[in-house]
Amino acid sequence: MLEKLLWDADRVLFWIAAVVAVAWFFGWINGERPAKECGPGRVELRLNLSGIAMYVMMAAALPFMARTFTHRGAGKLSIVSSSAVLIVIFSILADFPGTLIIGAEGLEEKYWLRKNKRIRWNEIVEIQTDRKSRSVTIKSSTGKKIVHSAFLSGRSKLLQELKLHCGGELPADFPREPVENA
Repeated sequence: MLEKLLWDADRVLFWIAAVVAVAWFFGWINGERPAKECGPGRVELRLNLSGIAMYVMMAAALPFMARTFTHRGAGKLSIVSSSAVLIVIFSILADFPGTLIIGAEGLEEKYWLRKNKRIRWNEIVEIQTDRKSRSVTIKSSTGKKIVHSAFLSGRSKLLQELKLHCGGELPADFPREPVENA
């Protein structure tokens, strides 16, 4: 009974991952979502559809690995390998970014399963932009680091807000790349 249930779950997860992978490959899930205005001075940069698709595919692949490891027998190696897969699943979920919030006081990065990070505007000491990977890394004087990856929406809005709040400390040509109006 349990084996049939696992087999059915495997097939469903396989087809979900396959559909998402095909949609992502053909660009049907290309989604740069706009930044979400949440009142005066508050903007939420949420996960793009491509980021959601990536996490769905990774999460769908992990039960396949767990099933393979647990079907090899009930020995100690099977228990250890199954535990390792569960640790990987938890690590992925813990690092899953929820939202990057731009507020009047600074930036806040919210996670689903770990402590949120906050950097005040006056604490920002370094901003690195990478045009190729579409990432923006913001470092604070306290050692905190917030990374806006290509999987989050509103990169242009983030760069505009950084220029607005940190403009005096930034090079005149920041961000050294064209920025669309957000």
